[in-house]
Amino acid sequence: MVKPKVKLLWFGLLSYIWIFGQQPDDTTLTVCWDISLSMRERDLGKDLAVLDSIIAKDAINTVQLLSFSNVVQEQIITIPNGDWNLLKRTLSKMSYDGASFFEQLNSITKKGKALVFTDGRKTDPNDFLSLDRGDVIINSSSQADRKTLQLWGFLNRVTLLDLAAGQNSTQPKVFSNEHKGAVYLDGQPLANVLINTSGGKSMITDNTGEFTYNGGIGDTLWIKVDERIKHQVVVNDREAELNFYLDSKTIALDEVVVKENVLKRPQKVRTAYGMEDARAVGYSVGRVGDEDISDSEAKLHEALDGKVSGMQITKASGWDSKSTLGKTLIRGANSLNTNTYALIVIDGVPMESSKRADAFGATQFASSFSGASGNGQFDTNTDYIDPSNIAEVTVLKGLAATNRFGTLGANGVIMITTKTGKKKNSSDQTVDSARLTNNIFEGNLDVRKRKRAIAYLKELQNARHLEEAYQRYLAQRESYFNAFAYFIDVADYFRTASVVLADLVLSNILETPSEYEALRSLFLKYSELQNAEMALLTAKITKDRFPKKIQSYYDLAIAEERAGNYQIAADLLNGIVMGSLDPKLDFSPLNKVAGTALRNLVNRHRSALDITKIGINYQNNLTYNVRLVFDWEGPEKEFILKFVNPQNRFFDWEHSRVADGKRISSEIIHGHATEQFEIVGDTAKGEWQVYVTNLSKERATTPFWIKCTVQYNFGKVNQRTEERLIRLSNSEVKEQLFFKFTSS
Repeated sequence: MVKPKVKLLWFGLLSYIWIFGQQPDDTTLTVCWDISLSMRERDLGKDLAVLDSIIAKDAINTVQLLSFSNVVQEQIITIPNGDWNLLKRTLSKMSYDGASFFEQLNSITKKGKALVFTDGRKTDPNDFLSLDRGDVIINSSSQADRKTLQLWGFLNRVTLLDLAAGQNSTQPKVFSNEHKGAVYLDGQPLANVLINTSGGKSMITDNTGEFTYNGGIGDTLWIKVDERIKHQVVVNDREAELNFYLDSKTIALDEVVVKENVLKRPQKVRTAYGMEDARAVGYSVGRVGDEDISDSEAKLHEALDGKVSGMQITKASGWDSKSTLGKTLIRGANSLNTNTYALIVIDGVPMESSKRADAFGATQFASSFSGASGNGQFDTNTDYIDPSNIAEVTVLKGLAATNRFGTLGANGVIMITTKTGKKKNSSDQTVDSARLTNNIFEGNLDVRKRKRAIAYLKELQNARHLEEAYQRYLAQRESYFNAFAYFIDVADYFRTASVVLADLVLSNILETPSEYEALRSLFLKYSELQNAEMALLTAKITKDRFPKKIQSYYDLAIAEERAGNYQIAADLLNGIVMGSLDPKLDFSPLNKVAGTALRNLVNRHRSALDITKIGINYQNNLTYNVRLVFDWEGPEKEFILKFVNPQNRFFDWEHSRVADGKRISSEIIHGHATEQFEIVGDTAKGEWQVYVTNLSKERATTPFWIKCTVQYNFGKVNQRTEERLIRLSNSEVKEQLFFKFTSS
């Protein structure tokens, strides 16, 4: 008895022979043979059976073989007297590597009727295969994209021969009701937390703060920690994260406290890291001492008004408005949707103020020191501070001066030291609890520059020639199939010998069921390689697959700009700063970096843009000596960036749960992983060095990449850009040099 699958195969063959046999007599055949990575799942026997039948039936004597993945290779193979063994051996020995791109076939002149052997799994969502009537699409893979194959068959009015019909495919799957989640306290996993559900079930988080829940649509989960209850509703969405993010009621002051008496020596100024030599800080600092404050001034903002260059205290305007130090602009308004006022730091403690209400009425809470101002923003209330109790006020300008406070200091920092906030040691001497002692860079840090001792790369390096190295790679690949870092490393290895081969290997990440971190790393790599086309494609795929991560939209905007699509880029950036791209998403964490990019885009390409919908604030130019934008895979990656200025003073910016748990929580919730720094001022000119230290717990097994976009003479006619990418892994446990740059 013949099995059903065999019946289906022969029915398909007979149908094909009838269809193809009706075509005009032609002894030349074009075979388009998909050799992308996913075609490893093909049934080679079935594909060859189709060819055997056609060659014998139509007396084919010449075959134009087009093997394709991310490139097309053409071969002309003769079939003497029906002997097609050479073609069979050629097809049987094909290596399957790289991502599939179909449009490249459209521009190649076919020498006969075409048979396209493919699973239809396209890399580019907009990719399309054009065929002529009489051509046939043939699939033998159970993992085919049948919707695409059927659409191409219908639109081209050609036959689709599905030799794997009825088998499993990549059609939408029915997902189980199993959901995973985690509980975080200030960005750090919280173990042993009891989670209750409306269905009567309960779970306890493990040592990593994670839990698993099996339930249905609409179920409610809640937890209770220190009398605080947080709710979470399960939704029917495979991207949904059932995560709880808790903020502690108190702040760990030992991480941020700056308490010190006033130092009278004029050559010393207060910075975010304590008292420093004014000639060596490398950025602009303004100071007001208690000797500058009159006893007759009742309000702090009145006492400081007009005493610091570039410091503008907004005047009261309107019945519900008032003047306060919290309404101070230092570097100018930079955003329509976020608080543009300077950060207030009192005795080392940053005063938290909420963001303005957005267009959809979503207003975040303001602290007890904050109040709504008349223009819809929130400012820090300093009216309770007695001016006579002020020891010193220091104004810091520029992110290079405020990197200790991250994006909180993006609009400048006003550091207030009160007389009651002084701290003395046992010798009755003033102590600077925030000063980085020994922070003069001596150039003798433990920096390791050894090459990565990676086993699979060592094996490739021992090959005698390129072909042998490639065959070794194909043999290795099965062991590292789900490790995207493997493909990036191997592509880097091949790039010195063959750019085509390197691009082929790198594109495999697009063929695999990649997670967000893999796609973002690939985007960073293509950006560093200045491959604008592939960077744009990767950004589009990432945004389509992960539409809830706000970083996807910013990356897409930058990719569109670098591809020359300035209007699309401007619309995306404007949508980010206005929060209008998706009402369900909060884009405010990206307002600083997106707003700066939008201003720069408008300034450089104004004549090519329709800026009628762009806010006036973003039509003004910004200029810096250097703008630095750092990008990394995602919030779980922990590291320290060390900036060494031309005066050999260094400053650390730490991305970790310990240093800034609230930031990490924001990155996890909203899906962003980028930070911007600016180098400004004459004293910042000279050579800078940037070092990096990997703090990630998984560094022993999982490498990751950090990219820095260095934009020199930012906002000026001679602006130029460099991309720097570094790989962090267990091979570089110690601090290592990232790159050097010169500010001019």
